[in-house]
Amino acid sequence: MQSLNWDNLDGVWYRVRLFDDTPPLSNFNCDPDQTTLGPFGYVATSANNKLTLLLGSSEISIPCQYVYSTHILKNGKFVILTQKGSYRIYDDPYSGFNEFTLFTDGIQVASLTDSGIVAVSLNGTLVCCRYGEKPQFSHTVPDALALSFMALPNNNFIVYAATTSGISVFTNDSVSNYSLTIPPISIELSPNGKLLALLYTDKLQISPVGSPNSPLISHTLILQTRQIAWCANDLVGLTNESGLDLYGPSETTLHYDFVNSLIRTENDGLLIASPQFSPSFVSKVPESNQRILLLGSTAPAAILMDALEAADQKLPKSTHLLSMISEKLSTATDDCISAACDEFDTDLQKKLLRAAKLGMNTLPYYDPSDFVSACDFTRVLYNLRTEGLAITYSEFLDYSFDFIIDLLLSQRKHYLAFRICEFLNQPNFKVLNHWAECKIKSQLPDSQLGIMEKLVSPGIDWFRLAKVAYTEGRTDLFEQLIALESDSFKKVTLLYELDNLPTMVANSDRDGQLDPILFTLFHLPESQVEFFKLINNHQNVIGVYKELYSPLMGNLEDFMYQDDDKFGLAIINQSSALNFKQLDSLKKIFKDEVKLKTIKRELETEGLDVSNLGSNIDLLKLIIKRSLTQAIKLFTEIFSKEEIEIAALNVLGSEPSKFEELYQFAIKNNVDFKSYTRWFLERNEKKQAERYLKLSNFTGREKIKMLILCDLKHDAAIEAEKNGDLELLQQIHSA
Repeated sequence: MQSLNWDNLDGVWYRVRLFDDTPPLSNFNCDPDQTTLGPFGYVATSANNKLTLLLGSSEISIPCQYVYSTHILKNGKFVILTQKGSYRIYDDPYSGFNEFTLFTDGIQVASLTDSGIVAVSLNGTLVCCRYGEKPQFSHTVPDALALSFMALPNNNFIVYAATTSGISVFTNDSVSNYSLTIPPISIELSPNGKLLALLYTDKLQISPVGSPNSPLISHTLILQTRQIAWCANDLVGLTNESGLDLYGPSETTLHYDFVNSLIRTENDGLLIASPQFSPSFVSKVPESNQRILLLGSTAPAAILMDALEAADQKLPKSTHLLSMISEKLSTATDDCISAACDEFDTDLQKKLLRAAKLGMNTLPYYDPSDFVSACDFTRVLYNLRTEGLAITYSEFLDYSFDFIIDLLLSQRKHYLAFRICEFLNQPNFKVLNHWAECKIKSQLPDSQLGIMEKLVSPGIDWFRLAKVAYTEGRTDLFEQLIALESDSFKKVTLLYELDNLPTMVANSDRDGQLDPILFTLFHLPESQVEFFKLINNHQNVIGVYKELYSPLMGNLEDFMYQDDDKFGLAIINQSSALNFKQLDSLKKIFKDEVKLKTIKRELETEGLDVSNLGSNIDLLKLIIKRSLTQAIKLFTEIFSKEEIEIAALNVLGSEPSKFEELYQFAIKNNVDFKSYTRWFLERNEKKQAERYLKLSNFTGREKIKMLILCDLKHDAAIEAEKNGDLELLQQIHSA
């Protein structure tokens, strides 16, 4: 379809579109060895001991030496892999980095994705890990030429390495080798992990992952390839001196004149960036858009668009057209809404949404929620694109609201983030907190920051802002901000973290609340001289110390002696036989309570309401629902192994999408498989019960009955026959 700029490849419509609303990119080096195209149109170029980041017309440079490769994550963070074998993670271009070491003898070859990093050292050691975590496995590959990999659930990886002898496939505990006459110079795994694209100097082959040496299709290449990337899971894109070529499952190809461009694989298409142009995007044409926009279409949605045009011209034909599709008007309205969201052209979007509104107003009962959401989202997308983010509707849906806000904050686009929060009626305290932090870290004097005047939201984290002010050396501002923090416990924990013990004691004494005073007493120095000096003249602290806390410290007698408190000494002498086991128990209980309160306050700062939790077990379940790994890390010392296993079962076992995560947890921790089996049987989840039954140590009749309950009658019969249980065997055969 020339007028629509659509191309048909093997019966499938594709189109290339320009992000018209996105500012053109600055001029950049198009060499793929030096420049990386990131998500949403980010470009990172490494040259002259610095890394230059481009987004639209904005440009930021940071110093960096010995760069081997860079990768930009979708959340705005970026990774720099050095030639020496270490990598750095930057939260944003304006802050510092955290550095991690893979190995120390240099990089031979590496691959970076959003999931993690795989690299081979100069001595042939292959390692694979998620960012910021320890390597998951280590193998030896002395002759690696290219790498591609996929991160699997439960910290597992599968790595495909092109070597001088063919393809090697590595998992956490296995290696498979596939011989090839000529090794590929590059290897790319499709986003869904089902196909491999093998690039040679003169050909491109696409193979299933299970048989890399058995290609499904082979394409002959004439020009030298500069870069390779998948277009979703359907096509493979290659750039060369003449532009961009797309190769599919047949001999037919598509060609686009994107000379001197970079490409990047996306789940819904292929992102293209060229210097001094706005980013472009190649993708399939959704069926709803085809039904509406294809020339001569008689689909209900296309007729609804015609009805809108007739209505705009005030022609009676509009009513006739609507009556023609009255039985399918709801479907036509849905198609118009769906098509509008996928379009980049704002004029066409408006027309499609107006057609949807016409259909919606004509229908007697139509839920307008999808229409309202589409209007909101397309408006947000427009504003994101005008700020330089080349983002599609499909990508927008893939990420949470918080993700989009975090992405904007990483670019210091506070005003846009604030307005989006307002427009979508979402909390804005995260934006205001981040804005205030940036202000505090700026070079402006305290009087010009405007923090106190601007921050009126109830969600402001004065605790965190005070900490930033202290770190930046703004002592006066720190005192103003910490005074605004209403949570006394937060105050004392921050002051303890900053090693400001005198102020910590003074604040807890002034507020007079029990929890902060207990925390303060527990974290004061063990030296009696320092301890007594710090609490001296703080009557609330001393009172709590005498009444509740001194048995845990074991030095009340010394304090009474210092104060010449003869009455107190007499009481101590009369009750000197202390139960030390009980005291150890009290210490643990108190430590656990302090830790639980700290966890609750951290969750509250993230916007979670934990005030209505009935028990600490409820808190454990809440964390498990968010992250099982985090729950284990936080609560191992508080709850028993059995309590954590039962909580994990109750939470993850109630969500089918979490069944696999629960199963891997159960295997790793050797849980009570009997209990897990019974739990799933009680809920009629027989397939899950069967998995745990195979791991359990049921014996005799009990095992046979469990097999029957899991509908494994054949296995039950074998087990009954093995045990000589004729009664149960007869019951099984008669059932």
